[in-house]
Amino acid sequence: MFCRKCGKEIKEGVKFCPYCGAETTKIKTEPRQEKTIKMKEKKGGEKEESKEDTQFCGENCEKIEKKKNIRRWIMPAVAAAGVIVLAGAFAMYKTGTNSNGTAKIIHKKGEEKKSLEKTQKKKTDQEKAEKMSGEKAETYPKDITLDNEVQGKIIDLLNLLCILDASGSGDHFSGDREINNEFAVSFLIRSVYHQVPFVDGHPAELEEISWVIPEESVKSYLKNSLDIEEVSDELITVSDGMYKIQATTPTSCYTTDTPQIEKVVQISKEDIQVSGTINYTSNLDNSRAYTVAFEVTLTANTESMWGGYTLKQINRWENKKWEEKEELEQLVKLLALIDFKNAKDITTLSKGELGGQFLYYSLRYNDEFLKGRLINKGSDLSAWILRRKEIEEYLQNSLGTVECEIPNLEEMGNETVKIYMGDPPYVRQVKEVSIDHMTSISETEEQISGRIIYKILDQNKEATVQYTITITSNSESIWDSYTLKSIDEWTVGEWETAQDTSEGQKNPLNFQVSASSVLQEEGYDHSTTALSDMDPSTCWIEGVEGTGVGEDLLFTSGEKQSARGLAILPGYLSSEDIYNKNGIPLEIKIQAGDRVWTRRLEEYHPDFAAPMNSIIYIDFGQSISVDWCRVTITDSRSGTKYDDICIAEMFLYGE
Repeated sequence: MFCRKCGKEIKEGVKFCPYCGAETTKIKTEPRQEKTIKMKEKKGGEKEESKEDTQFCGENCEKIEKKKNIRRWIMPAVAAAGVIVLAGAFAMYKTGTNSNGTAKIIHKKGEEKKSLEKTQKKKTDQEKAEKMSGEKAETYPKDITLDNEVQGKIIDLLNLLCILDASGSGDHFSGDREINNEFAVSFLIRSVYHQVPFVDGHPAELEEISWVIPEESVKSYLKNSLDIEEVSDELITVSDGMYKIQATTPTSCYTTDTPQIEKVVQISKEDIQVSGTINYTSNLDNSRAYTVAFEVTLTANTESMWGGYTLKQINRWENKKWEEKEELEQLVKLLALIDFKNAKDITTLSKGELGGQFLYYSLRYNDEFLKGRLINKGSDLSAWILRRKEIEEYLQNSLGTVECEIPNLEEMGNETVKIYMGDPPYVRQVKEVSIDHMTSISETEEQISGRIIYKILDQNKEATVQYTITITSNSESIWDSYTLKSIDEWTVGEWETAQDTSEGQKNPLNFQVSASSVLQEEGYDHSTTALSDMDPSTCWIEGVEGTGVGEDLLFTSGEKQSARGLAILPGYLSSEDIYNKNGIPLEIKIQAGDRVWTRRLEEYHPDFAAPMNSIIYIDFGQSISVDWCRVTITDSRSGTKYDDICIAEMFLYGE
C-alpha cells in the first residue's frame, strides 16, 4: 500500500502515514496490462479505446497504434516524475521537521525582514516629507525659553493686565476672567491712559477732554491684543472713522512689582502658556502685601505688538492671600538676636558661628525647640543637657547645616552634651519684627522681606533693619515647614533717638474690648474696662491656669478707624510690691487687619513714681484703617507670688 499524499510505501492497515502524517486509504494495485484495457473517461466525456477495439479500426489502425505506443511510454514517465517531485517535497518537509522548525524560523525571519524594510521605508518617506516641507514633527506640551525681547513685550502685556486687576478696589480677576466687551473697554481705556504706543507706534494724544483715535488703529490694536475688534461703552463714541474716548483717570488701591515669568510651556503649534507671580502692595492703608500667581494662554500672531502673541485666555490669577507665619517670624527674630546681641553683622558669620549662636538663642528663647529634646537642666539651673543627634537634626532642618561652633559646650559621653547658659550681652533689644513681603521664586523656595527695629537701652536709640532671606520647603522643620537657605540682605539703618514715651499721652480710640478670659475675684473688677481708664492702680487680669500664654484681647469697632499704634502698660501698678507679686507679659503679638507685629517687652521697667509715664507706645509706622485688632500674649513671667498676668492699660490710638 502507498500513501496517497507523499507516495511512500506503507504497511497494510495503517491509518496515518508515518512519513508525512496524512490519513491513508487503501489503493488497489492491478497489472498494467489489465488496467490499460479498461475504459477510461476523459474530462470532456469521451472514452479511450481499448486493445480490443483495435481489431475493428480498419485503415486507421496503424495511426491509432502509434498513438497508443506514445501513451505507453509518456504516462509512466509522467508518473515517475510525479513520484520524484513528491519525494523531494516530503524530504524537504521531513528535514524541516527534524531540525526543530528551521524552515518556519527562516520563513519568520523573512517576514520580519520584510516588516523592517517596510518600517524603514515609511520612516525614510516621512523624513523625506519633513525635509521637503522644512518642518519637523513636534510633541506638546514642552517647556521653552523665550527670546529676551519677546519676553519683555509679554511682561509689558502682563503689566497692563495687573493694572486692570488692581483697578478700583482691586482683585478683579479672582472671579470673572472672561475676555469680553467689558474687559476690552477697560483694557483700551487703560492702554490710552498709560500711554501704550499702539497708534502707529505712538501713544494716543489727548484732545481737550477726549482721546481721538483712528477707528482702524483701535480695531487693529484690540484684534491683535485680545482678538476682539469692536467695543461699545458710554465713554466711547465712533463717528467719521474716529474713536472718541472720554478722558478718565483710572484709580487703583494697589501698585504692583514687575511680573516675574517662571515658566513658559508650548502647548500647541500656535499656543503657549506663561505662568509666574506678581507682588501687590496697598496704596491706602499700608496693609500687608500679597502675591498673585498667574497663568495665561497666548496665541501666535505676527501682527501683535506683544512680542508676536495675542491674549487668548486668563487661566489663573489667584491672590495668594497672606497666611500668618508665626514660626517664620520667630526664625527672623532669632536671626535678629544673633545679629544685635553680639554686636556683629550676621552676614559676616561663618556657618559654624551661625549654627552655634542659633542653637544658643534657641535654648534661651525658643520653647518649641526644647519640646521633646531637652533631657534636663544642670543641677545649678545654668546649663542644658541634650543629645547631639537631636541638635544636629534641629540645625539641619533650621539652617540646612549641622555645623555648630559654640564655646560653652561640654561633651558628656553617650552622645550627650551640656551647654552652659552664660550671660548674653543685653546692650541692645529687639523691639519689633515684621514680615512685609513673601514671594515665590520657585516651586520649593520663597523669599521673605521685612523690617526689624533694634533699640539701645542705655542711650534710648533705635535703628531699623531691612532684611531679605530665602527659605526652602522642608516638612521636617518647625519654622512653618521652611529651612533657611540664605541671608540675602541685612541692612542696619542709622541709629536715631527713640520716641520718648513720657512725652505726652495718647488719647484712646473708641474701640470695644473683649477678653478670652477674666480673673474673678470678690470685691475687685479685673475686666477690660480697666484698660482705658487711665488709672494704673486698676488692671485686666487673665483668668486661666498658668501664666496666660495664648490669652488675647480683641478690639472691635462698628466702622473703620485710623489707628497709628497700640499703647500698653504692663503689670498691676497699684504699688511696687503688688507689681512684683504678679506676672506681666514679656511678648505680645499684634494683628491689625492684614498686618502682624511681634513686640518684646522683657526690658520694661516701670516708673513707680509716675506709672503713666511708663506706657509703651507701639507705633505702626503709619496710620492704618482698621475695624478690629487682636493682641495675644505669646510669652510671660509669673510674679513672686502669683501666676496671674496683669495689664494696667491697653488701647489703640490715632495721630
